[in-house]
Order: sequence, then C-alpha cells, then structure tokens
Amino acid sequence: MGLYYASQYPQQVKRLILIDPAPINTPLLIKAYERLMARFSPEEWDHLQALYDSEAYLAGDPATHNEAMRLSEGATFYNVAARDVYLATAVFDSQKAQNAVAINGPAREMKLNITVQEQLAQITCPILILQGREDFIPHEAAELAQQLIKDSQLFFVPQSGHYPFIEAKEAFFDRLYAFIEQASGEHP
Repeated sequence: MGLYYASQYPQQVKRLILIDPAPINTPLLIKAYERLMARFSPEEWDHLQALYDSEAYLAGDPATHNEAMRLSEGATFYNVAARDVYLATAVFDSQKAQNAVAINGPAREMKLNITVQEQLAQITCPILILQGREDFIPHEAAELAQQLIKDSQLFFVPQSGHYPFIEAKEAFFDRLYAFIEQASGEHP
C-alpha cells in the first residue's frame, strides 16, 4: 500500500521505508506464495487451509485464529527463538479475530489486483527497502523495485525471514536509523 500511495501521490510522500514489501507484479506475487507454501508439509498445508475454511475461523474464534497464526506465521520466520517469542505475544482476542475475518477478503483482492510496477518511476522520495535475507518473498522482487525507483536503497537483513525487525533487531535498526538520518538531511 505504501508504494501504491507514493506512486499516486508522490508530492505527499517525503520518504518511505518498506519492510518485506509485497512483490510489485502478479508473477512475483505468485512466486512468493509458492515459496511460502513450500515451507509446509502437505499435512500442515491441508490443516491450515481447513482452519481458514472452518466455521470457527470464519466466526472469529480466537483459539482457531491463534492456531492458524502459529502455522502460517511460524513458517515465515528464520530465527526460531524470535518466532517463539512473537507467537507467545501476538495473540488474537475475539475483536482482533473478527477484524481479521472482516478484512481478509478486501486484503486478498488488493494483493491480487493492485500492481504498482508501471507507476514506480513516478516516485521521487528516498525509499529504503528492508527485507529479511531468508524471507519467502523472492529477492528478485525487492531488487526489481529498487531498480525501478530512482532514489531507493535495498538492504537484505541477515539471519532473518519475514520479520527482520523482530529476528535481527540490531542489523535492522542500524540500517533503518542510518537511512532516516540520511533521508532527513536530503529532504527536510
């Protein structure tokens, strides 16, 4: 959404930080989901799909949402210790589960129907793309975005998956703060 907004309203965006952004075109999005699916055993994948389709999940049952999150989000981590801490603290209650159900359809539609590749040249602000080196999103997706955006930087955060700000905090925040300092000087 950040890239879409920046491409539509470039004069409104002074700087932008993207963390493991969604791929900018449909083929790369499909490749990302294929890579994510490959992290599951067939049994795990079938169980996850059954959870998503269950009446309990669709009704916003927190226990069902938490089980689905443990499976789905667990596969996106590289750092097991960070994953375990995250899953112990990121817990659905009834309201959060119902909100997740409400936004699921619109979020899926946006991912599948909003592509920004053709509009990236319109972005004029400095952009930092941070991606976990072991993320399921293909490196080529971030590399392509970086090539198409004039004033952009790309940093692959070592020893991290989809949540580098949790998995490799020091490397992530060192690079983030350096960019903020640099970008603040260029665009007050």
